[in-house]
This record gives sequence, C-alpha cells and structure tokens, in this order.
Amino acid sequence: MIPPVLLWSEDRPVRSTFSLIFDNTRWGAMLLPDFKSVRQQLQLGERLVRETIERYGLEAHLGALAYACDTSAELMREAIARIPDGDYAGSARIDADGFDDTVDYTVHVTLRKRGHDIEADLSGTSAQARTCINCGVSDAKTALGVALTMLLDPAIPFTSGTWRHLDLVAAPGTLLTALPPEGAPMMFWEASGALIAAIFSALNPVLGANAVGGDYGSTNTHNANGLRPDGTRWTSATQCGGEHGP
Repeated sequence: MIPPVLLWSEDRPVRSTFSLIFDNTRWGAMLLPDFKSVRQQLQLGERLVRETIERYGLEAHLGALAYACDTSAELMREAIARIPDGDYAGSARIDADGFDDTVDYTVHVTLRKRGHDIEADLSGTSAQARTCINCGVSDAKTALGVALTMLLDPAIPFTSGTWRHLDLVAAPGTLLTALPPEGAPMMFWEASGALIAAIFSALNPVLGANAVGGDYGSTNTHNANGLRPDGTRWTSATQCGGEHGP
C-alpha cells in the first residue's frame, strides 16, 4: 500500500514519487503525459475557481455549488418517485478474470424503492478476484449514480446531490468493494460496468419504453508491449472501435 504522497512540490516533480511509480510499471512512457495533463487540468481548475470568486465573491460561489447539488437531488428525487414502490433485482456476469477462464464472477443488485428513496443492496455479488478486474466501493457508488441517471432522467446534472436519496449497502471484500492486497488496481471498469448492466436489468422491466439497452461487456482495449531491435521497450494501449455502451 502506498500512502498519499506528493507528485509535485512547489511546482517541481518529486523524484522519489515518480521513481516509485516508474520502477513498478511497464507503462512509464504513457503514464508521464497523463500525470502532466492531470496537473495542468488541476492548475486550470484552480485558476478558474479563483477568478470566479474574485469576480462574484465567495458567498456567491458557494451558493452556486449548493444550488447545483440541490438541483440534482431534487430532480433525482422526482425521478425516483415515478417508479412504483417495490424490490427490483438484477445481475450481470464477468466470464473470466484473466487468470483462470473456468471462474465466473457475478454482480448482483437488489434495488428497494420506497417513496422518494432507493436502497441498492449488493448482497450476492462474488468475492473479489485475484486479478485486476475488481473495483472499489467508490467506483460502485459512481456506477449506481450513473446507471440511475441514465435510466431515470439523463438530463439530471451529475453532482454529489445525485446520491442524496440513494443508499448503498455493500459488504467489503467483493468484486465491487475490493480490499488489499488485490484491491482495484487497473480494470475497475469491468466490475463497475457489470453493476451498471445489473441495474439496467433490474429496472428495465418496469420502465417500459424508457428502458435502456445494455452494452456488450467490453471496451475492446488491446494492450501490448515488447522490445525494439535496439533493446528499448515499447508499449501500446488502444481502444479498438467504440460505441460500446455506457
């Protein structure tokens, strides 16, 4: 486990942190531009926030944030209320973990809808995998919000208010709530995507014409690496095609 550490300090890269990362990955040449892009995005975000506060004041800025979250919460509340009260169950499967193709993994969800609220219970989901197809509980929470927004009202702004009327029941150590040592190191979208599909399966029958078709369960990502004739390493991560669904 790596605790939170600085990547940059006083606008300079922290050599020890980057060495730790690049000494333990085959993807260094691809990761470095990503890190630089993230840093630039954070700096841009900070600058825009400061400009907004300087122009309109802190109170107005915080009020706008609260308004955006309240709007999401109210619209999601209204959307949930349109579903008949009841318990709705759905599941999806992942047919292998990249280590043993005889092992299947199941993602199961029961949505208990009462009034303006939904409780999503992930009981029945398989234990976490030995490989990198797990996701963490934060990924599962995000998938819940994404799936319900897509199904109930795609126009709802996606903010923290989205979850105000949602509860997540999830035991630790499952495919959707992985813990160390396996954790959720890489292909978290395999498990979180399966949760979205399971939620679609649960609610589509009651949504009728507003039901949403699922994807085909893959992002078609092709990974490869090797050595050039001069001995330097090369690596490639490519998404082959698109339109793979949510």
